[in-house]
Amino acid sequence: MAVSGSQKTRIGAYFGGVSKKLTIVAKAATEIAGAITIDVRAALLAYGDLAALVGNRIYRVRLPDNPTYPCILFRATEEPEVTLGGASAVQHFEYEFEIYADDFGQLESTALQLQNAMKTGAFKAIMVDFNDDNFLDSSRVHGIFIDYSVWQ
Repeated sequence: MAVSGSQKTRIGAYFGGVSKKLTIVAKAATEIAGAITIDVRAALLAYGDLAALVGNRIYRVRLPDNPTYPCILFRATEEPEVTLGGASAVQHFEYEFEIYADDFGQLESTALQLQNAMKTGAFKAIMVDFNDDNFLDSSRVHGIFIDYSVWQ
C-alpha cells in the first residue's frame, strides 16, 4: 500500500510529537534518578557501621585510580518505565553496587553493612541479585556485586 504525501506529513508530525514527549519524560527521569542517587549515597555515608569500614569511599559510576580498599562503586542501571502516555506512576531504579576489598573477611563485613544501610534510607529498596566473591586477578582484590531495586 502506497502512503500519500499528506499521510507522510501526519505520520511525521505524530512521531515528532511522540519523540518530543519521550525526550521531556527522559529528562525528568534523569533528574529523578539523580535525586535518588544522592539519597542512596547519603544513606550509605550516614550508616555508622558502614562508614567505619569504608569512610567516604563510596563512588558513583567509576573508581578513582589506585583506590583504597574497602570501597563501594554504584550506578543506576535502569530508568523508570516510560510509555507513550508519559512516565509511569511507579518510578523505580535498579542500582548495581560493587564492593571491593583486599581480603574476603573485609569484603563480607562491608557487604553485610551495605545491606543493613539500604534498609535505613528515606527510600524503599529490595535486593534483586547477589553475586559474591569474585576475585579480580588484575587488581588482586575481592568483589561482591549486589543489585537493588530502589524507589521513593
